[in-house]
Amino acid sequence: MVTLEKAREIAADWLTDISGCTEFTTAYAFYNPRTENAIGGPDASVVVMKETGKRCGFTEFIMKYGGGEMIREIKF
Repeated sequence: MVTLEKAREIAADWLTDISGCTEFTTAYAFYNPRTENAIGGPDASVVVMKETGKRCGFTEFIMKYGGGEMIREIKF
């Protein structure tokens, strides 16, 4: 099982300026701050699977892995 700290390290290889994370039952979804012109969610995100540490995009997380139930929002 990948810890939050380790998952953040893995995510940092793909995403700079991480400002928060949504913890799901199966993964951590890290994101950067929204810019002034952003519409909807954050400008970019990366998901790290808890069981394996595999990185993927949020769409792949939902479509391939079925998402998961949201546990909490974490701000850094």
